[in-house]
Amino acid sequence: VPLEIFRSSLYLLLSNHITVNHNYSFAPFTMKLAHSAIVIALASSGACLASSETDELGAASALFSGGIEVAATDPEFHWLEGPVWSNEGNYLLFSDVKWVDENGIACGMIWKLDAEDNLSKFLKCSGLVGPGEPPADLLERKEAGGNGLAWGWGGESDLLICQHGMGRIVRLDPSSVVDGEIDDDAVSVVIDEFNSTSLNSPNDLWLERGELFFTDPPFGLQMADADDPLAYAYEIAPQVPAVYKIPYDPAVAVDGTSAETIRLRSFERSATEGPNGVIFIDGDLINPITNFDDPRVEIFGGDEVTKRLELEYRIEGENASNPPLTDGSTYDKDLDVLFIAGPGGVYMYKGQTGGYHFLGFLRVDDLVANVAVGGDYLWITANKRLLRVKLANG
Repeated sequence: VPLEIFRSSLYLLLSNHITVNHNYSFAPFTMKLAHSAIVIALASSGACLASSETDELGAASALFSGGIEVAATDPEFHWLEGPVWSNEGNYLLFSDVKWVDENGIACGMIWKLDAEDNLSKFLKCSGLVGPGEPPADLLERKEAGGNGLAWGWGGESDLLICQHGMGRIVRLDPSSVVDGEIDDDAVSVVIDEFNSTSLNSPNDLWLERGELFFTDPPFGLQMADADDPLAYAYEIAPQVPAVYKIPYDPAVAVDGTSAETIRLRSFERSATEGPNGVIFIDGDLINPITNFDDPRVEIFGGDEVTKRLELEYRIEGENASNPPLTDGSTYDKDLDVLFIAGPGGVYMYKGQTGGYHFLGFLRVDDLVANVAVGGDYLWITANKRLLRVKLANG
């Protein structure tokens, strides 16, 4: 075993809270990582892993050509989410739903990591930008930032943001963001209500062949002063937790009418379960379900659940007391492998054409919120760290 791999493996066993020293410049909102990445040990061959870890990765080892790296960490990171890769700009955007501004408001931040591993604050208060007044209870919100990100109908000049703070999805041109800020009139609202009632807090989204799918749990309605913030959020939510579809760009009228949003499936008002991530591929609606007693992914076809993907691994080590969170998901570039952010790490399944056959588990031993593929890497937002793994086939 190479010495550097052994050392990094040992370090990962000792601590899951790795920090990277940064060299800060005086350019607005810009900083440069002193180290491009820290290897925390996962060889694709499995030769440098304990036998149990090799068994966990299984057939999925063929997907990777390197180990897990810490791509970015920062003292201002609180809860990382929603990574999206720019093929045109060769950079990654990702959300921090709980980033706190100078006024103590958890209004969120969209961060940017470029091809040289320069980390910068891309958009401040990402959960509030755009038209309209912020909610009266904003100071009590635990996570009022932007969450899921996606490129919209206009490609990479059309960034879609799920805003917890404003309870809506908005769109903007990234080129309109200057020094971490954007004019309100440069931001357009995609959707903020259903059947004349406000949405809860759109969480994740997926654009497929012109149709936009998104989840709307009440996670963004958690209040810091509530005895049970999550239960309270479900109690005050204006809508039942649900998954929706917008059939085409609402800014473009078809036959003189605007796009009508469709509720595809709904859930009971329960503080133990709700839709989190979303993917739609060839008739299959893929929903990671947040349920700490029954973490799973549901494949929804037609009007019923046609398959359940069980997520059986758990966090081990010093973070073992954390709940078994199931959150976001994505596909590889060939729409062949499904990556799921679940309890303890990333679960990999052969996709729809393979009947959702389990390939293996990539252990992180931390809360894992979301995943994205781009720039030849699998990107993983894991609590306060941005991780990545080199993909064998880009």
